[in-house]
Amino acid sequence: MIKSVMLIFYARIVISSFEYKGGSPVNLFPSYTAVSQYQDGGSITNPAYLPLADNTYLHVSMDNPYSIDGLYSSNIAAGSSKGIYGYQFAWRRFGIREYMENIFEANAGIMPVKWISAGAGASYYCISITSGEISFKSRLLDYRGSVHVTPFSWLDFSYEQDNIISMIHGNREDLLYPEKRFGIALMPVRGFSLSWNRNWSITGTADYFSFETRLLPFLMLRGGYSREASTYAAALSVAYDNFILSYSVRYHSFLGITHSLGFTTCYNRVKYDNIDYYGSGKKNTEDIRSERVNINTCSEDELKKIPILNDGLINRITRHREIIGPLSKKSLSQIGLTGKDIDRLMDFVFGLVEDKKEWGNKNEKKGMNKTRGGSGAKGISLDARKRIFEGLIKAGLSANLSLIISEAAIKGDRKQLINVIHTLPELTEARKKEIIKICFE
Repeated sequence: MIKSVMLIFYARIVISSFEYKGGSPVNLFPSYTAVSQYQDGGSITNPAYLPLADNTYLHVSMDNPYSIDGLYSSNIAAGSSKGIYGYQFAWRRFGIREYMENIFEANAGIMPVKWISAGAGASYYCISITSGEISFKSRLLDYRGSVHVTPFSWLDFSYEQDNIISMIHGNREDLLYPEKRFGIALMPVRGFSLSWNRNWSITGTADYFSFETRLLPFLMLRGGYSREASTYAAALSVAYDNFILSYSVRYHSFLGITHSLGFTTCYNRVKYDNIDYYGSGKKNTEDIRSERVNINTCSEDELKKIPILNDGLINRITRHREIIGPLSKKSLSQIGLTGKDIDRLMDFVFGLVEDKKEWGNKNEKKGMNKTRGGSGAKGISLDARKRIFEGLIKAGLSANLSLIISEAAIKGDRKQLINVIHTLPELTEARKKEIIKICFE
């Protein structure tokens, strides 16, 4: 029996090495896809989606491929998203004692503007076969690149190229085929999406169709089908506070059933942007307005009831109101909400102030080197704090650090502000000098 299994696995190397790629149960299929679910950061396999996670997370999952005794696949992923950046490290393992695949991944993504993000990653592949008759080991390093575009709040496009070195040097395509992926996702109503992905691999072209519905702020259901992969799949995720538990079952027409179980713990509380039960977007405006809250005056408890806001965003909203002043659409974008997020948020809130091209007197200096009379005991004026905050955001600083520095500037004490900046471990010395210049220009 072992000899037969070993021969099958050895043949698998020649045909398509590392074809079974483990991941979160909500990924549905044993292959990566270009369009990714990102509310559970552990399920992200496309690095261009990493900036969208807006959380810090640790994910662990395991499955028993096709219910074969002794054959297991496990996955550990840890990552974080802050502002326009996101990163992830992962270890994926597949096989039995005699045959084992290990893949170590490091991925990063950046979102320079709200409608486009790009990602890149490196994968270190380790494969080993150990038996009385066969001994084989291989270690390979390769890279991937991807892009994600959201031209409208209801439409996503994504493309990913895997194993770029193999694409350039074709002499190792039998081990690492330069697979490419393309996907489209449609979100016709809030809380529901449809996606189509096409993969080009060594075995040919495969199409993957799936749907996702977030039934409640804590409950998500996914399902999918691929004719070429002869696979049907369904997954269920339950979020509670800072935790996500997910389970999936996958049926292959010839190989059988695969069960998968995953667990994710997050730094911020998790809430799904659930389906709109007012009915296909046709809402009674007066009814919704009666339930909406004024984002600039509501309590923190009222903000926690809004499905699309996690603890990190709620903290930034309340601190912005206290330190910088009333929120506008522009300031929501500055503290980390995407255009899609803002559109969805408007179903739950009102009261945003109008965006202005200039704050206060155009002749007034931007930073702290100004007359303090306009702010009384608070030191510098509200307008000056807004200018400092916006200047720091434009310089590429995260919303959290920008708020910390803006808060330190309230009293108008130059020495105290400089001391605060110098105590921030995230900043290099050159960066600290640049920030001090922004604050006092």
